[in-house]
Amino acid sequence: MPLYFLMRLQHLQLPLRVQTPEEIKLVSVLKATGMIEAEIYPLEATESYAPAQMAIVNCITEEGVAELGHWIYEQGPKGRQAEHKHLGATERC
Repeated sequence: MPLYFLMRLQHLQLPLRVQTPEEIKLVSVLKATGMIEAEIYPLEATESYAPAQMAIVNCITEEGVAELGHWIYEQGPKGRQAEHKHLGATERC
């Protein structure tokens, strides 16, 4: 789920290089929804379509931080809500 990945990104040093196909797909979704700023690099195109091979997550946007805060709050319990107040993204846009 993209929000779980976004929550993980919040605890990692950014920019972050991503190379697994599953994580590249999550980066693509988060970038498309405006929650992160990232660069996605395709393989050298030999045909009209080339799957992405690597992505670099540069930062979490303010929209991403707000959505993550809302999602964590909705998930409960109170302990997680309080814990989130002390967390900060390593790099915000």
